[in-house]
Amino acid sequence: MPKLSIIIPVYNHEEYLEQCLNSLLAQTYKNLEIVCIDDGSSDNSLNILERYKTLDGRITVISQQNRGQYAARNIGVSHSTGDWITFVDCDDWVDVNCYEEFHKALENNDFEIFMFNGTSFTKNENNSNDVSLQDFFFIENWNKKDGELCTFKDCKNPFEGNLSVYNKIYKREFLEKYNLKFEKSSFLEDELYWIEAFCAAKSIYLCDKRFYFYRQHKNSTMHTLKEKVFDVFPVFEKIKQKLIEYNYFDMAKYAFLQHKFRQFAFFFFTLPSDMREQFFHNAKNDLAYELSHGYNMDILKNLKDNRLLFDFLNLNSNEFFQKYISCVKS
Repeated sequence: MPKLSIIIPVYNHEEYLEQCLNSLLAQTYKNLEIVCIDDGSSDNSLNILERYKTLDGRITVISQQNRGQYAARNIGVSHSTGDWITFVDCDDWVDVNCYEEFHKALENNDFEIFMFNGTSFTKNENNSNDVSLQDFFFIENWNKKDGELCTFKDCKNPFEGNLSVYNKIYKREFLEKYNLKFEKSSFLEDELYWIEAFCAAKSIYLCDKRFYFYRQHKNSTMHTLKEKVFDVFPVFEKIKQKLIEYNYFDMAKYAFLQHKFRQFAFFFFTLPSDMREQFFHNAKNDLAYELSHGYNMDILKNLKDNRLLFDFLNLNSNEFFQKYISCVKS
């Protein structure tokens, strides 16, 4: 019965925190350690954590001044004692059978990472039923089936979904071997962490069951970091260097390019007008430099987003915005 440590960074989410904790305490697999790091919350989150700590001895509460999610996760891991590590965001929740499924897989398989599916969801404006948006990954993207072991080479497109850290359970020995830690970054810290783990792992167990539920709302991390959006450029360079380090860049460079462009386009259309021009200029230069290093034009023409990519490179900021904003809104 291996011990599983669940790391939860907490910052001002009192309205969702109890649902998150209840979903973990109700898990059918009981050998858990729940490490909650209050990252300087100014609402009632810390009081909720302290109350739950008195209800269940498996909960540990660490309180610190606000340092960001990356630091909270790293501190949580350093204070944990489990054989396996997983991450949960405090505004999300987990199916009660999730960790039992992990334990069943572990009884008959030797792996470094257990990867399960999840979905993002949001509330309607009238606060009625939850609306499912998209699963984290699609089994068709893998040259494997549900319940099989895989590596980076088995994934047809390593950037097609599957970039979060919280739908994985990591062997502690694996994390320590590669000294995996979250880097101080405002953007895409999950992607950077996961890509290195993905490249390094020799065995990943695929579970195509929807166990994690990611809540999207106006206070989600991706909705509150627009002023730091320019951090995306050095982060993508770090991701590229990880792919090169593990000798995967040549096989993944077209997928990497397409993913990077999609992220650039997404941020471009969500930025306020006073930031849009400078971001567009930086993104265009970044993509032009990338394309000048070993990409085949015939392959580029067959990319799913090729028309948008070439327009991005050849139009100015306002032209591109006016041409495609109606598509984004629809």
